Amino acid sequence: MKRLGTIAIATLGLGFVLSGFSNTASAATTCPQYGYQPYMQPVQPQMQAPYAAPANQQQPAQQPVKQANQQMDSSSVGKQVTDLVNQERAKAGLKPVELDASLNKVAQAKAADMSKNNYFDHTSPTYGSPFDMMKQFGVSSMTAGENIAMGQRTAEEVMNQWMNSEGHRQNIMNPSFTKIGVGFVNGYWVQEFIG
Repeated sequence: MKRLGTIAIATLGLGFVLSGFSNTASAATTCPQYGYQPYMQPVQPQMQAPYAAPANQQQPAQQPVKQANQQMDSSSVGKQVTDLVNQERAKAGLKPVELDASLNKVAQAKAADMSKNNYFDHTSPTYGSPFDMMKQFGVSSMTAGENIAMGQRTAEEVMNQWMNSEGHRQNIMNPSFTKIGVGFVNGYWVQEFIG
């Protein structure tokens, strides 16, 4: 089973619509599912709906599917995903995002945490919300976002699915985001964005 998740734009200290100060947000409803046919077995990727940060509600953990042949170099995968993100942004006339070493550490740690603790959610049992996690890693920003996915085999496959999901696409195409971090561990994919 392939899954996707996204956290929409988060403005630290301000509400999602910049209408006031807020430190809470709630989860939205589940996004539509997109059919996918890997090799011979049909799979339905699942997506979590976007939500603003910092999150105070945890979605129930979902069981990951173990993938064979998921031994890819995370640094080359990170560069591939970043290149694909910047190709999509260029098509829309947006400035590229820069691969950031500190944000990469956050994304890689989040992917490793999901793999190790067998969950698929924006809220980590180890680090809390993505925004709490960024703070723990010394990353500060005015805006931030996170996309997660599970089970895709290549950078092209995960980017195609993210771009075909409105919430994920909004994060990728957000003109406020200037930096990206990418994590990949055992079939778990993470994009962290800041601006």
